[in-house]
This record gives sequence, C-alpha cells and structure tokens, in this order.
Amino acid sequence: MSFQTVAKGIASKQGVSMKRASAILAAGTRRAGASARRKNPKLNRVKGYKKGGRVSARSVQQKQNPAYESRTRGGVTTKIFNGD
Repeated sequence: MSFQTVAKGIASKQGVSMKRASAILAAGTRRAGASARRKNPKLNRVKGYKKGGRVSARSVQQKQNPAYESRTRGGVTTKIFNGD
C-alpha cells in the first residue's frame, strides 16, 4: 500500500484531515522498530528518521546549544543547562 492510501484510511477511520492523517502515519513510521525496517526498507524514506536512532526535538536543541552539558555518574546521565 502507498503512503497516501494508508493516510486516506486513517483519515476516514478517525475523522481527521488528510494532512493530520499523514502526520499520524509519519509519526508511527518514525517509531517503527529495527525488525520492521529490515522487512520494509521504504520506512527509512520518511523525513525525520535518523539511521543511528530516533531523534527528539530536545536532543537537537541540546546539540545546537553549547550551554547544555551532559554528566554521567553511576550510569545516570544528567543534562545541565549552563546558560543565563
């Protein structure tokens, strides 16, 4: 099935717009596990998926902002903001 066909099914079942249905489908595709990606490599084509793992908005923000710092003690990682 194509992306648009599945999005159309989601839109009709949940009563949402096609734009929202596409967003729901894309979000679910980004959460797909490694075994699902091996079975269906087209899942890798969805924007926002990083091959090394999942990407969150917070991690991107922290990488772009040098004021964030990570510390690991006893297997626990703590994010510290050293800004104003």
